[in-house]
Amino acid sequence: MEDLERRLIQEYWRVYVEAALHFIPRFDDMPWAARALLRHGALGFSPWWLPGDVGAFVREDSSRDVKSAAERRQAGTKIFYADEYLAAVMLRECTPALDENLELNERNSPNWKADKALRRLIHSRNQSLALTDLMGTLEGRVDGLQKEHDALDQQLKKILPGSRNEKQISRDLRQRQQMFKVEISKIRKLDEKIRGHMLASMREAAEEAEQRFRSGELPNPEPDFLIRRECEALRKIARLLANLKERFMPLAVRDYKLNTDAMNDRLSVSAEASGLERRDPAVFLETLVPSKKKKDRVDLRVSPTLVIIPAAGLLCYSWNPRGGHENGRLAIPSCFIRQRLRERQFTYLFADFRWDTSKAAAGMDVMTSDTIVAAFMSVRWDWRKRSREAREKGLIFNDQNDRTNWRRVYEAYIQSALESGKKLYNRNYDFYERIVGKYFDLPEGVQLLKK
Repeated sequence: MEDLERRLIQEYWRVYVEAALHFIPRFDDMPWAARALLRHGALGFSPWWLPGDVGAFVREDSSRDVKSAAERRQAGTKIFYADEYLAAVMLRECTPALDENLELNERNSPNWKADKALRRLIHSRNQSLALTDLMGTLEGRVDGLQKEHDALDQQLKKILPGSRNEKQISRDLRQRQQMFKVEISKIRKLDEKIRGHMLASMREAAEEAEQRFRSGELPNPEPDFLIRRECEALRKIARLLANLKERFMPLAVRDYKLNTDAMNDRLSVSAEASGLERRDPAVFLETLVPSKKKKDRVDLRVSPTLVIIPAAGLLCYSWNPRGGHENGRLAIPSCFIRQRLRERQFTYLFADFRWDTSKAAAGMDVMTSDTIVAAFMSVRWDWRKRSREAREKGLIFNDQNDRTNWRRVYEAYIQSALESGKKLYNRNYDFYERIVGKYFDLPEGVQLLKK
């Protein structure tokens, strides 16, 4: 039976790759049954093969819930099924997954350089779109502030000379007008910076990469090559989600537990991600203009790509951090093998994404960097000589590596984020002050706790 299952898994992934190569280039005309295979791993829909409610769910999900190219680009939070993800990579809307062979064995080869240029091209295009949207938002804010400034001007004209408190009222209105002028000036300077520097550099990088491909200086990756490579990456990640144990997905689909937290469709993943982002508002933010005061800081929301992979898993996986030419990539199994795993696994997923992104930004000298990783490790160092009981009460476990220990700290904060993170505050104020107080944005209407 073990040998048979191993052969079935090999054959399933062979068919999966062949189906992807055939149908992904015809994405808009893909039959729902082919989409069900790529998205869920479903092979048959007869009543003796799939229970009626499971078959109906898979068919409806594969027929209706499909994002077009425009929707994939404009999505607030980019949640893709495997078929949509493969199409996005093929159409160069999303950066491909990192190729370990290129990084480890073919560094500085033409293929390695082509891969880097492709990432730069895709990332620059996506960032240009995001910055253009931000500029539109800034223009709307300027228009709103200008209207308020003009309204105050009208109020000034209506003040009767010699009326009671004339000077005081005029002074107050002019002060408010000046505040609006200062704010408008700041936004216009930022708009000039984005337009003249950031956007120009992104477009220049994209044009340079395109020129290198057009001139033949670098080999241009073919769509079939990209699809095949991404399918291999999907299989590797599917194994990781199942804790290195592969299951034959057509049989796993039969065990779908509908209407429970074991199922991960787009709606449930979106709800879970939104809930976590509400408790940790800065998790998807990329700071363009840093400032100690939150009102003066300018952030760009850059959503990582959340990919729902056909796998019966035990955990979620932080696939790529945000940094360099990557916006980040998170992997989620299409179903958990048992219930009551989703909340904790999503918390760990976002904790790992926070940690990996911070580590990528820390550079070579981690301890001197201004990052979450450095702050966390400095607290662990300061507590190293305390008793084991005191350390573990303060969420410091010396028998765990930094990343695993960080999960405990992040979970303690998330569980009480709507109450200012009081659970972490009570367990270890050093973590709370140095990490939450500095690197986290508290939920709206919540104040930071202080001793």
